[in-house]
Amino acid sequence: MPLYSATCPLPKNQMLRRHRSFSPSNIAGLALWLNATTGLFDATSGGNAVTTNAASVARWEDQSGNSRHATQSISGYRATLRTSVQNSKNIIRFDGTDDFFTGVADALPLVNSSTRLTFFMACLPDLASRQASYGGGGIIRGMQTDSSEGWYFGVRSTGKFAFNQNSGSNACIVSTSTLTTNTAYVIGSVYDGSAGITPSLRIKNFLSSTEETDVLDDGSGGWGSGEEIGRGYTSSSYYFKGDLCELVIYDSVLSTANIQSVVDYLKSRWGI
Repeated sequence: MPLYSATCPLPKNQMLRRHRSFSPSNIAGLALWLNATTGLFDATSGGNAVTTNAASVARWEDQSGNSRHATQSISGYRATLRTSVQNSKNIIRFDGTDDFFTGVADALPLVNSSTRLTFFMACLPDLASRQASYGGGGIIRGMQTDSSEGWYFGVRSTGKFAFNQNSGSNACIVSTSTLTTNTAYVIGSVYDGSAGITPSLRIKNFLSSTEETDVLDDGSGGWGSGEEIGRGYTSSSYYFKGDLCELVIYDSVLSTANIQSVVDYLKSRWGI
């Protein structure tokens, strides 16, 4: 007879130890892993470690082993380190006006019938009124000008989060849940290009490990080009305003069990 079962679960302290022992790299297909507590530098090539509160970050190193480091060569466009913000840990703060990172193209592919993509993040969105209620603040994007396979994921000023695909009307999947400003959440999406033609079949949004009910919305509009972190479009109302704690991206559709493991890890680590 097992010591613990569904009716006699692991004690809370043992559950916490189990989540702490988990690493995103335990799951195959890890494409990008950015963790705000490590790998921050003041030059795109490396340079000095960034450890001071409000210091700008030129290079945010990928912890996946793929060397897909997020970089920003223009000093005025750099997000900043903020120390001891969430669960006594450091975060990366985006100003919602012009902060973004590049260099992550291989982890943010265009979406089509062959694309498999899963990503989750721990973040604190600042729902600034200047962010578009339609477009919102884009946290990650994979785009090419005028390509129907371009996309971005972000949080709107209304508190809804959405996966926006540039393939005309009713191409955007919006959350039913509404986030509260400057509150920590784990959110993410799964994109399965083989699931069907319509976005509602291909895109699944998640608040923690709970799948959101599909809500279709207009996904057309201005897009531009670039695989980036921190904006959905070049207009200021499409930049992300808020704090990004940790981001993990996989080049596959994760199982329900693996999604739960990733979410549990992020929630435990960031006190969500």
